Amino acid sequence: MKRGLVGLLGAVFGLGFTFQSVAVDVSTLEGLQNMRNDDSAYVLINNIDASATTNWNELTDVGAWSAASNYVRVANASHARVTNAGKAYYALKSSGPAQGGAQEPGVSAQYTDYWRETTLTAGHRLGFDPITSASGSAFNNSFDGQGFVISHLYINRPEQEKVGLFTELAASAKAIIKNLVLERVDITGDGRVGAVAGYGSIGSRVINCGSSGSVKLTGLLASTIPAVGGLQGTTYKGYISNCWSSATVTALASKPAGGLVGLMHAGASDGEFAGYVDNSYALGNVTGTSGRLGGLVGYALMGATIRNSYARGTVTADGTDRRRGGLVGHCFGARLINCYSTGKVLPAGGTRGGGLVGETNTVAWFEDTDNFWDTEASEWSASTMGVGRATAQMKDIATFVAWDIATAKNDPNDGYPYLNGGLSPIWRLFAAPGGTILMLH
Repeated sequence: MKRGLVGLLGAVFGLGFTFQSVAVDVSTLEGLQNMRNDDSAYVLINNIDASATTNWNELTDVGAWSAASNYVRVANASHARVTNAGKAYYALKSSGPAQGGAQEPGVSAQYTDYWRETTLTAGHRLGFDPITSASGSAFNNSFDGQGFVISHLYINRPEQEKVGLFTELAASAKAIIKNLVLERVDITGDGRVGAVAGYGSIGSRVINCGSSGSVKLTGLLASTIPAVGGLQGTTYKGYISNCWSSATVTALASKPAGGLVGLMHAGASDGEFAGYVDNSYALGNVTGTSGRLGGLVGYALMGATIRNSYARGTVTADGTDRRRGGLVGHCFGARLINCYSTGKVLPAGGTRGGGLVGETNTVAWFEDTDNFWDTEASEWSASTMGVGRATAQMKDIATFVAWDIATAKNDPNDGYPYLNGGLSPIWRLFAAPGGTILMLH
């Protein structure tokens, strides 16, 4: 169902209101998948259980290349597996990764199916097909989840880049994903991988979204700015605000990994198109090899700004010389403002590790303002940014005197400061019964 009739009537009868775009209701799993066939704005109108995606898009061995030339695919959705000159291929949209791509004999250059070389065997289930525009390019419209939940989304595309519910959010302020929860996802991809989107480009926005489950990067492809995050893999001059993730994040290759975002790049910019993570948090554990690993963001560079955010998951690298931090693995000219972390950073000791930030380059755009980490919980007394505090101090409002914070009677965060849902004050901190109630600005 398309929304917009009310706005149309308002315009016709001079009632003083219109809608800028028509939104399509999404109520089923099939409707969610079919979003890639239409460039409308979308509105989720109920929860969706995506458990069935574990059986979607099974690779089917249909024999040799000659057989494939006569094979009829419906709406480019088939994932038939064929062999040619001793190599295996499966069908993939031409907008996908170019590595190993080969055009089927007899298909015109305008046709959108290519055969992708693969090491996957027949029987492998690729799961949900990440959403693109109708032409196969980046999603360039809005999706409003209205607070509903999509649960058990399964994507297993270890040889495909830009993997998530959406492949890529276009370089446009029109590209907005908001008010959505992705619960218990199981997502594997390569290049840029995240629960909501693999990649967000200039001006794209992810607002009031959350994720849980597992997100994994395989590292099989040669990719541009690869990374994996619990919510989004890579953001280039994009915005992430009032978001969270408790997903477990794993990088199986030397790539950035973060509990919320793998890599943030602001392109050495200020102003409207300088990338932000704001009022957000991550609770999931992050594991990787020699890449940059952080509880919230793996790698933040060139003016990227992280403010009013925190991370509480454990960060684990495979060696003592790896860039790893409780909040950010590596800050290269990035800005951290009013942030904290509490998670363990492993292994303890060695070089390039820190309670809050593992490694820092204090080049242009660098800022370190009122950031903290828990020295006891993290088992780190040092960090290249921030100020270390004992656990008791991290639960004392006096530590955060420069923040927009007030005490509260509830304790949803084990005594540590928590975000106030985009309201004022920005932060809340539990005050024990009989304690002093303070408002600090």
